[in-house]
Amino acid sequence: MTHGELINEIITGTAHVAALFRNPSGVAKHSKDGKKWTVPYGVGPRGGGGHDLIGWRLSDARFVSIDAKVGRDRLSEAQLKWMRWVKAAGGLAGEARSVEDALAIIEGNRPA
Repeated sequence: MTHGELINEIITGTAHVAALFRNPSGVAKHSKDGKKWTVPYGVGPRGGGGHDLIGWRLSDARFVSIDAKVGRDRLSEAQLKWMRWVKAAGGLAGEARSVEDALAIIEGNRPA
């Protein structure tokens, strides 16, 4: 399964309990009339770390942030930092390798 396929499965497989949206992040580079500038995009700290999916749990509108991982991929230090921030603010966050993992995060049943 690819990263994109997992993200799609999580969005559809959790739609009955959460409203989740893709959160692409990066830096767009622009230039016009000899001037150059960059515009960061995506929810999360500047320089990266925001998770792949963000949204809210339908039952109580609690913030949810999920990073989808496949294969040997692991959370980066920036992603771990983001996860700690979300949890410290009362949100739900974690790494999901399946729809079941994502549901456990949304239900608040994932260990820190």
